[in-house]
Amino acid sequence: MELNGGKHVMLSYNQKSKDFVSKVYDTLVEAGIPTWMDINGGMKDKPYRSMAEAVENAAVVCCFMTPEYQKSSACEDELA
Repeated sequence: MELNGGKHVMLSYNQKSKDFVSKVYDTLVEAGIPTWMDINGGMKDKPYRSMAEAVENAAVVCCFMTPEYQKSSACEDELA
């Protein structure tokens, strides 16, 4: 499955959810859905630029809204 315009699903999460979100990532990739996750090659040498490009090129941003996510300044930056 290819998303419209070569876009991807971006997974946004707090590090405490990393194991669960990794399983979601694997499931989406196995289904042929282009998916971006920071620990799976998404982050390049310039983290803020990588995150900005991930958001800008996403068809969907899937946020895993845990209490830790909501308290995280890094996650807040992603949403902004």
